[in-house]
Amino acid sequence: MTPTCGTARRPPGPDHWAWSRELAAARDRLGALARSRHPDRGERVRHLLAWAGASARDGAGSKWYETAVLHLLLAEGTGPVLDACTPTPLSPAQLDGCAELFATVEWTREQGGELPEPLRTRLVEHIHADGTDAMRFRVRHGYYGAGRAV
Repeated sequence: MTPTCGTARRPPGPDHWAWSRELAAARDRLGALARSRHPDRGERVRHLLAWAGASARDGAGSKWYETAVLHLLLAEGTGPVLDACTPTPLSPAQLDGCAELFATVEWTREQGGELPEPLRTRLVEHIHADGTDAMRFRVRHGYYGAGRAV
């Protein structure tokens, strides 16, 4: 998937409309690659969550392909994402991805702030033990159904 990300990394020049179209095309290619390499929806969701989680810790700011991954996860739908997170233990990177996804405006607008158990408890425990400052801030302010602590 890295070559797909590299094709639209920086604007080619002053034509930002052309670059925007290139980003949309790259986002579509990224989605097609994810579907072809991971045809099982649950496996694809867990893979995308791990990618989103890795991006949460790099501290270099948001890149277009990081937001593209979140858009791909949102396009899977809330039910399939929650189904992919519930039955199996998630890796730390996947839990980081959950923390990023479940804090987006799009997710909370669609799903609300509550997460099903035991996912909510696992996520909050992971954030308290090993989360980033941004994740801990969100927990303190009631994200993920954690209850506001401030």
